[in-house]
Amino acid sequence: MNDPGLTIWKRCLHLSVLLHKITRNLNYPDQFKITANIRRLAIRIPSVLIYGASLQNPESYQTYLKITVSLLNELEIYLKLLQSATGYQTHKIIQCEVSVIRSMICDSLISEN
Repeated sequence: MNDPGLTIWKRCLHLSVLLHKITRNLNYPDQFKITANIRRLAIRIPSVLIYGASLQNPESYQTYLKITVSLLNELEIYLKLLQSATGYQTHKIIQCEVSVIRSMICDSLISEN
C-alpha cells in the first residue's frame, strides 16, 4: 500500500473506532438493525480498503477504492436513518471524517489515472 493508501486506511480505522463508540452508547429498540449495519460498515470500510491494497494490482486497488466510497455512502444513509429513528445527531467529527476520507480517495483515484 502506498503512503496515501496507508493514510486513508488509518483514517478509515479511526472512523471505525468512532462508530463503535457511538453505537455502543445508543439505547433504543433497533428493529431495523440500523446500529448493527453501522457497526458492520465500520469493520467493512477499512477491511475492503486493505484487501484491495493487498492484491498488489493498481487496477484492482482502484476498484476497491471505489467500493470504499460506496460503503461510505451507505454509512451516511444509515446515519441519516439513525437520526430519523432516534433523533440522534451524528457527531460532526464523524461527518468530517467521512468527507475527508472520501476526498482522499477521490484524490487518489484522480492521481492514479
